[in-house]
Amino acid sequence: MNEPEARAAGEDDYFDILRMKTDGVNPEANLSLTNNLLARAYQNAIDFFTSDGYTLNKDFFIFPYDWRKDISNTKDLLDQKISQIKSQTGAQKVDIVAHSMGGLVARNYIADANRAQNVRKLFTLGTPHLGSVEFLKVLRYGGCLKYPFGPYCLSLAPSEMRDVIQNMVSGYELAPSQFYFNFYSNENNQHPYPYITEAGTLDYNQIKNLLTTLGHNAALFNPSEIFHSMDSTLSNTNSVDVTVIAGSGQPTLGQIIEQKTVSLLGIEGNHKDIRIINGDDTVPLFSASLNDSSKNLSYLGQAKIYYTNQRHGNLVTNGPALNLVKNILDGNIQLPDGVSMQPYKLTGSTLSVHSPVNIHVYDSNGNHSGPTPDGDFEANIPGSSYDTLGDAKFIYLPDSGVYSIKFEATDNGSFDFKIRKFENDENTNTILYKEIPLTNQTKAETTFDTSSTLPPLIKVDKNGDGTIDSNVENFSVLEGNANYDFTSPTISFDINPKIIWPPKNKMVDVNITGTITDENPHLVTIIVYDEYNLVEPTIQLTNQTEINQIIKLNASRKGKDKDGRIYTIKILATDLAGNTSLSTTEVIVPHDNKDKNQHDEDDEDEKDDDD
Repeated sequence: MNEPEARAAGEDDYFDILRMKTDGVNPEANLSLTNNLLARAYQNAIDFFTSDGYTLNKDFFIFPYDWRKDISNTKDLLDQKISQIKSQTGAQKVDIVAHSMGGLVARNYIADANRAQNVRKLFTLGTPHLGSVEFLKVLRYGGCLKYPFGPYCLSLAPSEMRDVIQNMVSGYELAPSQFYFNFYSNENNQHPYPYITEAGTLDYNQIKNLLTTLGHNAALFNPSEIFHSMDSTLSNTNSVDVTVIAGSGQPTLGQIIEQKTVSLLGIEGNHKDIRIINGDDTVPLFSASLNDSSKNLSYLGQAKIYYTNQRHGNLVTNGPALNLVKNILDGNIQLPDGVSMQPYKLTGSTLSVHSPVNIHVYDSNGNHSGPTPDGDFEANIPGSSYDTLGDAKFIYLPDSGVYSIKFEATDNGSFDFKIRKFENDENTNTILYKEIPLTNQTKAETTFDTSSTLPPLIKVDKNGDGTIDSNVENFSVLEGNANYDFTSPTISFDINPKIIWPPKNKMVDVNITGTITDENPHLVTIIVYDEYNLVEPTIQLTNQTEINQIIKLNASRKGKDKDGRIYTIKILATDLAGNTSLSTTEVIVPHDNKDKNQHDEDDEDEKDDDD
């Protein structure tokens, strides 16, 4: 890999050579394996074993394979490699150390009882046995060519990774399988379904249907389902001594949220967000561990499970996971430092912005996490991470002090800002800032103290001239289950009268009645327009579930519409979590082209009412 070229600005075509045809079988380009692993990814693992006395290609071997293709077809190639090793060394069996997708290759191999006889021990490190939500995100939005090597991402343009992944069968085999939903079955906050839209949470088949509708190559789910038929037999290790090592305590994508929204001004848009769960920052915990004691559910069989507090890529660096592998191979029963029999808990904070703005975070030592001027990103604050989902950006921070936060507008509009606090795997607190207005020159800043319970104040420089124009307070603070509220309020309302027949130039009372159904109702906004302008004033009701409001409308019959003068009444309901619904109706003042007798009758009725 030419890393400078991969990182170069400009057209995102460096990795296009990796693309597969739509059948998922045939590559676009004729490539061959070099038999060398990318040094930045796995050299630490190679150095670890060679420093422990192993000799490469003598008693320590590497198995390269084409990771783009159907994992099922790799079984024969692995068998050839093991046969060659046995022949060269005279050994009867081999030990396999497998990372990430490599664990799926190895599990598929030992699922064959005859071939399993060639393996003494198998270690899986950070393997997405049941899939990962991360693949769904990359399929939809692109992302880093996992792994993010060090503090930056190797593939700069998310669209490039999206192009490469579209027709990769192995990619679909990394998606949440049907058995994934046995663990993440949506019964509580730690077990969410992988996807949610305005239609609600989506199960396996609904996700397939969504991806099909969105034009993705969902036919590749078919070979993936064939491959994952082995999930039902994962507990059978065919007498291989299997050790599962799962990274934990790291913020990991657990749910993609895509919902159509409407702003407080009635402007429709698309809101993108994510739900964070425990894992290794790439693989959700229970997919890697095959074990959830809270549900008394396990696919481990005779396999042993251990946990480290490491990120996905770091599991194959010189650290707790590889030290555990070394001890077991040496017959040492002692657990190394950083290895536990129980998962490490997720604790920290995530900062996120939604809509046209960038976010930068600096710690007390000046370390930066966020985008860089060349379009890349960095996560140089120790323990931090940076991620995107469309125009939404997310920065995870450890609870270790005071951070300086800076915002830079990338367009006109407004943005939301969220601070989410995590303790023991739970989102315990959310501070929401709603629809902060922007020009394309706006800058803003605040300070986030992880030890403080007070919501920060955001200082906004509207024109980017260095002068603070306003201070923005939080819209809400959420506790408990409200932190996981992604459901918009339901609006039910009626207008009386809907058709107005009085004489010209008369103001008429129109009664609006209705209800707002939501667990966390907060703000109800009533906006009235005629064909020309917004009719003042806009009405806002706070913390109400009942609407009983009288508005006055001019009953002049003058209007542009063929039916007469038309008033549009919009009601927006926004809950404390920022979810907003819109409902619209009309009041009509007909033109003077009605039957004259009817006109007179209407006017006489109005006169009687006045008397």
